[in-house]
Amino acid sequence: MRALVAVALVLVLAACGSTSSRSTSGTEASAALTKAAYQAMLKRANARVTKVEGAAEQGLSPGATPAHVKALVLAWAHTETQLGRSFGSVRPPANAASANALLARGEIAFGAELAAAANHLPQKTAAIGPYLQRVLGHAKGPGMIDRALAKLKAGGYGQPG
Repeated sequence: MRALVAVALVLVLAACGSTSSRSTSGTEASAALTKAAYQAMLKRANARVTKVEGAAEQGLSPGATPAHVKALVLAWAHTETQLGRSFGSVRPPANAASANALLARGEIAFGAELAAAANHLPQKTAAIGPYLQRVLGHAKGPGMIDRALAKLKAGGYGQPG
């Protein structure tokens, strides 16, 4: 299970700062966010991903049952998908628009990849770690998120924190 925690940590760290818990109203979606508001959204997203990561890290222990691991990974998947939709529904500053679109797609893709992995977990506890390493090690979402974060950093949005 230690390998599973390491994979989860790497994948979550790839996504840090790339999600948001903020839902938007029609007014927020129609007006472009200021740089400060967008950075605040990134910061809230980082906090939410960190919370999910912490829960997963605490729950992925050698004695964790497949059902417990599935619940943790599905919660993570739901968070990623929700946050991707949040980013997809806002108008970021113009210089962050393409990175934000990639970020939203990456979060949604990663959420789907996590959900698929959770829904196909092996029943043997010892097989879960290697399975998640194999499946999530080839996930496309984290790469998209990394590229989006690099674009945001180059555009002056740095790491939230």
